[in-house]
Amino acid sequence: TRDEVLTALAPVRELGYAPLEAMAVLRFTEDGGRIYGDSEYSEQEVSAEGVAALLAYAGVPHRFLRQLQTNTLGQVALELLRQQPGTPAVITRSGQVVDVVPYRPACALPVEPVLDTIEATLGAVEYARALVLPGHAAQLEVVGTEERAVVPGDLVRAGALVRFSPLGLTEVEVRGYVSRLACTNGM
Repeated sequence: TRDEVLTALAPVRELGYAPLEAMAVLRFTEDGGRIYGDSEYSEQEVSAEGVAALLAYAGVPHRFLRQLQTNTLGQVALELLRQQPGTPAVITRSGQVVDVVPYRPACALPVEPVLDTIEATLGAVEYARALVLPGHAAQLEVVGTEERAVVPGDLVRAGALVRFSPLGLTEVEVRGYVSRLACTNGM
């Protein structure tokens, strides 16, 4: 059902996305960190998973992680981030940075309008599967409710596979397919 799809896709529905503004200071703690921007009002909390993503994105050598003090590690990571081509973007959940990815202007596709479009286009549908994919993306498998017999006893239903990112981080992909009833007991 629609409610089940919304629940299944909650991990990507709750995310925010924005380019990482100019950073002045990067401080790490045992359980996360903080990014301080150039203005006194610019401050972003970083979760433990966000720290790991930020260090990986910056290319901080793994051997440094245990050897450097947290302030020094922050300075090294900040300098390496500044040397990366392009602009990084942060992915947030509940106000905390949880991932860092290359920034690209995005056309966000919130889950609810995607479901509205599918339902308006196809009419009555069944959501066969809803998945959260790596890269902050979602995949829906939708089948129509109408069955057609290609030949007597050989029933098929039209379906669509839809992949998208609610944050606009991936290209939208829509594939049509036909679902065929494999045996007479409905399995």
